[in-house]
Amino acid sequence: MLSGIFNKHCLVSGTFNFYAHRPPQAVMADTENKEVARITFVFETICSVNCELYFMVGVNSRTNTPVETWKGSKGKQSYTYIIEENATMSFTWAFQRTTFHEI
Repeated sequence: MLSGIFNKHCLVSGTFNFYAHRPPQAVMADTENKEVARITFVFETICSVNCELYFMVGVNSRTNTPVETWKGSKGKQSYTYIIEENATMSFTWAFQRTTFHEI
């Protein structure tokens, strides 16, 4: 669970590293399916101020790239990211106060 109390600027983040590996027989049995693994998480954002939640992915120790962003309060939902290559990957979540204005 990521949570934070915002005074002025606050960033809460968490990262974990993961090595995706598909056994050779799985590759031979299903050449159409490029999925090696998947990561699924359930989250909810409750914001009393403007906020954003970022989900970022880094491959082989390269810089994390944002793959999804959620702005403002969001009800409980599930998100799945499909991993399509054998590689060492890092996944980072960052939750922060922002200056955007919802219309």
